[in-house]
Amino acid sequence: MTPVAKTRRDLIAGGMTRKDISDAVAHGALTVLAPGYYVIPAELGRFDEHRHLSLALGVVANMADGTALAGVSAAVNLGLPVLGADLSHVHVARPGMRASGTQVTAISVLHRNIASRELVQIGGVLSTSVARTIIDVARTQSVRAATSAGDAALRRKLCDESDLTHS
Repeated sequence: MTPVAKTRRDLIAGGMTRKDISDAVAHGALTVLAPGYYVIPAELGRFDEHRHLSLALGVVANMADGTALAGVSAAVNLGLPVLGADLSHVHVARPGMRASGTQVTAISVLHRNIASRELVQIGGVLSTSVARTIIDVARTQSVRAATSAGDAALRRKLCDESDLTHS
């Protein structure tokens, strides 16, 4: 099970001080995944995808209700390979927003051009559907990442070709 990254606010609410957090990072008891997001290293898998998913779960847990993992972050949550993908930002989506487009912060990329019908629960986390995820990975990542994710989804029968052509 992937640990959910904790925010500095979570750690302080749990009784740690800023100094405790700094000391824990300095001594290797906590790992910084992104500014303000921490995880216990022993709980974290050894691959970049594990780090990304832990951060993604922490980010989406601290966003508005209805925010879903999207794109490469949803693909990682599905356990799909995303060979060579850019895992530097957590991709999320929020349906029902008045504006369309994308907003980028240091940690996340918020996509606003998503319909509620394209969201599903995956592993207890709101995410874009498999077909929407594969299409988004194809639009935003390398051919290698898109092919590896798409091929795995088709092989595992998580979606079929018609799902991908009608999304």
